[in-house]
Amino acid sequence: MSNRKLQELREYRYGPRGVLCPGDLFRVSGGPVYDNGDGSKSLMAERGTFKFVRYCVKGADKWIEAHRVGGSTVVLWVGKAGRNPDLPSFKRRPYKVRKVTQGKGKRQRKQGTGQKKEGAGQKTDALGAAGASGGARRRAKAGQKTEGQRPG
Repeated sequence: MSNRKLQELREYRYGPRGVLCPGDLFRVSGGPVYDNGDGSKSLMAERGTFKFVRYCVKGADKWIEAHRVGGSTVVLWVGKAGRNPDLPSFKRRPYKVRKVTQGKGKRQRKQGTGQKKEGAGQKTDALGAAGASGGARRRAKAGQKTEGQRPG
């Protein structure tokens, strides 16, 4: 048995601005791979949405303990990639973590409601046209020709 001390941490930093705290939902990609010997590989990774419980460190070994949304507990390796000398066909690759956003999905945000109030978000420029390009506004302010070709 190793004499390294197990550290159980309440948060996991997965990027420069991303932190998982207990109860946060997240998804993973990557994970362990098994070489079949005939050149093909079998992905042995967990899939789905997980709820973060804790992050554990014991020496160079690092893993996340989480609950699968729907029940079971899983252990997700996030340490360095490597091989086990007892099982050389098994490649231990770390999972990449991404947090599940709370609220509307991307598709709903982009579509919006499709209705605007009158005059909302409309800018009028020196030409009096709503929504004219910034270049046309700047040329109008500078007193340059605004119709036709740009001055060259």
